[in-house]
Amino acid sequence: MYLCLYVANKGYPYAPKESANSMPRYLDSNAVARSKSEIIKEVQKMSLEYTIFYNGIFLDYYGSPHFKSHVTAWPLFVDISHESAAIPCSGNELIVFTHSSDLAEFTVKSLDLKDWPKESYVIGEKLTWKEFVKLAEDAKGTYSSLMVALSLILHELTIPPSIGSKFNVVYDSEADLKAGRVSQLPSYPAMYAASLGAHLQATISIAGERFAKAELDLKPAHTLNDDFPEIKSMSVKKFLELSWKGH
Repeated sequence: MYLCLYVANKGYPYAPKESANSMPRYLDSNAVARSKSEIIKEVQKMSLEYTIFYNGIFLDYYGSPHFKSHVTAWPLFVDISHESAAIPCSGNELIVFTHSSDLAEFTVKSLDLKDWPKESYVIGEKLTWKEFVKLAEDAKGTYSSLMVALSLILHELTIPPSIGSKFNVVYDSEADLKAGRVSQLPSYPAMYAASLGAHLQATISIAGERFAKAELDLKPAHTLNDDFPEIKSMSVKKFLELSWKGH
């Protein structure tokens, strides 16, 4: 959930991309967010035409190492490789998931628009964390053969309907998130080592609060999907299957 800045070639307008930890209310919540805030404030002083892209959370975070991406893997809340999840609150709130390649395609197409709005929205697919975990379990499917074999040994007449891998799932309460406490997933130590551990944990807890309040259930009046219906975003199910089927 980190900011990706780039320049689009539409008379050189500036296009800062915003994600899960970067909406205006949170622009001073941590060092990375503050840098975004400062950049946006400077851009607003210029005469350049610009837009801020909102896309929810990158799907790319959850495909490494099998699905190649230029986006660094930050598997927040769901650690598919270790079949674990630490879900903020109930896990029933909708979230926008978008793959970076889809955001790139919408960005390029937006260069053809006559005018850029101050905010541009790209909606990949909306799911809850619970739905995301279920799709990840199905994509991995690591215990399906064991369940089938056990069913046959026990002379059951039907194969169990669930043939995916069951993840170890815990839920972090809103009180814990507000206090900066988050359950530690196996992937987090490497992420802490690559960043500033305490600051990253604070970022995760802040992001968790936002997910719990459904603030990533983006509901803009207009989206780039409306402008370019010919672009079909990658579904979460397809992405997870391409990333984890057979792994």
